[in-house]
Parts: sequence; structure tokens; C-alpha cells
Amino acid sequence: MPHPSAGSETSGRAPGKVLPFVLKLYQIVDRPETEHCVGWSDDGLSIVIREPQTFQSEVLPTYFKHNRLGSFFQQMRTYGFHRRMHSSYLDRSLSFFHRHFVRGRQDLLHELVRCARGEARTPPIA
Repeated sequence: MPHPSAGSETSGRAPGKVLPFVLKLYQIVDRPETEHCVGWSDDGLSIVIREPQTFQSEVLPTYFKHNRLGSFFQQMRTYGFHRRMHSSYLDRSLSFFHRHFVRGRQDLLHELVRCARGEARTPPIA
């Protein structure tokens, strides 16, 4: 019998289970076939969408029921991802990070859970 508080922060899902959005996102970022438009940052701590238009038109419809970047970004915020700002206005790529979404660390993916309403917009602790 699980502890009464177990699973309270996992929205009723089984412990250790990776949610579908998180698994799809990891697969997208980790695939060499999508590298031209989306992939890992050099340090493996961020998702980099290098070509947003290509990502929207070619990758999103393959994995999701839509091809809208706005909906995709909202979903990422729901799981607690934060946007990393670039130092140059000329850089058109988009970067997002989450402390449990790291290249080569699929063992951390079960830690990504849907945030309570409003919680996802809380700035990350620096």
C-alpha cells in the first residue's frame, strides 16, 4: 500500500512513469533526423529550436495533433520549462530548460510533472 502522500505531486500517475508529452519531447530533441531544426544545446542542459518555422511545419505534426508553436510553448510551460534568453537579438533560435530534462539522463524524465495552474510561470531559482 503506497504512502498516503505518495503521488500527490505526480497528479495521480504511477511512480516512475514518464508522461507522454515529456517522452515525445525527449525523442524529438534526441533524434539526429530533427537536428537541423531542434536539438540539445552544447552542454546538454537546454532544448534549442534552431529553425522555429521548420520545427512547426515538419516536426510538430509528426508527434502531436497540432502544428502551433504557441500551443507547444504553453505545454512546455505547463511542465515547468523556462525560456533561456539569448545575448544577441540576431539569434532567432529559441531555448528552453528544465532541471530534470538533460541529455543522456532519461532516468530523470519521470520527475517532470504538470504544474498546478500559475505555478509554471514562477521564475526558476537561480
